[in-house]
Amino acid sequence: MAGKGAKDKLLEAAKELFYTGGIHATGIDKVIETAGVTRMTLYKYFPSKDDLILAVVELKSREVLEQTRMRVDAAPGNAGDKIMALFKILQQFTDDAGFCGCPFTNAVAEYSDPSHPVHAAAAKHTEAARGYLTELCRSAGAKEPDLLADQLSILLKGAVVLKALEGSCQVVRAARAAAVVLITAQGVELSEETLGA
Repeated sequence: MAGKGAKDKLLEAAKELFYTGGIHATGIDKVIETAGVTRMTLYKYFPSKDDLILAVVELKSREVLEQTRMRVDAAPGNAGDKIMALFKILQQFTDDAGFCGCPFTNAVAEYSDPSHPVHAAAAKHTEAARGYLTELCRSAGAKEPDLLADQLSILLKGAVVLKALEGSCQVVRAARAAAVVLITAQGVELSEETLGA
């Protein structure tokens, strides 16, 4: 974390620790130690642990959405292939050795009250992700882009949850196969390369 300011160090340390160890299970002392800052510095930027957690969820949301957009934009093929690129991104995410499930689902599991700001921030991320997916479906010419986006959201989110629960490598592949059926049924064209992958 060299070269980063104290606030960034705290956010990066907390982001990693909350994801791998759980939000409630990770104490503030561990965050302070990992970030290499003082308790006073932590409370200067984040008056409470909940403030830090909320900042981490919002940061993670921005990062995920920005990285996803970049990777989808860079993916080869037509507009339908761009949708399918999400499943390649998902496969890489769930195959990573550090995979601990969806950070937003994890946050909601620890903050089940919908009125809690952490729960609300995680739900806002899911809404933004679905909005982006709807945008992709609309660009690809889907007959019912909202419906297709909802269906694909269920496949993507469900695959992450099942992979975290079962550890099976087949889950994302099964979700991808189902996505091909749903996408083509909506009149969206997929390239031979995507269909053959």
